[in-house]
Amino acid sequence: MAVTKRQLEQKAFEINYLRQQAQQIEGQMQLVQRALIDIDATKAALAVTGQLKDGTMIPMGSGVFAKAKAENTEKVLIDVGARVLLEKTPQEASAILDGRKTALEKNMGELATTFERVAGQINQLSVQAEKMAQQVQDQ
Repeated sequence: MAVTKRQLEQKAFEINYLRQQAQQIEGQMQLVQRALIDIDATKAALAVTGQLKDGTMIPMGSGVFAKAKAENTEKVLIDVGARVLLEKTPQEASAILDGRKTALEKNMGELATTFERVAGQINQLSVQAEKMAQQVQDQ
């Protein structure tokens, strides 16, 4: 069966579409990775909340910090969604963050699996496109 130029263009379109999907998945994976890093940093900060009574530097934004002392380090506020804050102990907040981390790690695994599947499809289609291009050239 003779391969037409149109069929080859269709294959190239499919490959480009899958490449865009792969890029979007990579972007999502980067966001999840940043969230995991943020959770780890927050858990590290929660582990030393008792030391805040001695004074610490509080980030104000744009590289500006203020020295502050915490009056009560036995409770922290944690966002539980929809900008709802709950008062929890540092240990309770850490447990909530552990749950979030577990969910993010699961999500990362699913994204990695999807990325591998898409990458495999790209490879298969690329091989097919190369064969089709050779056939078009030979015609």
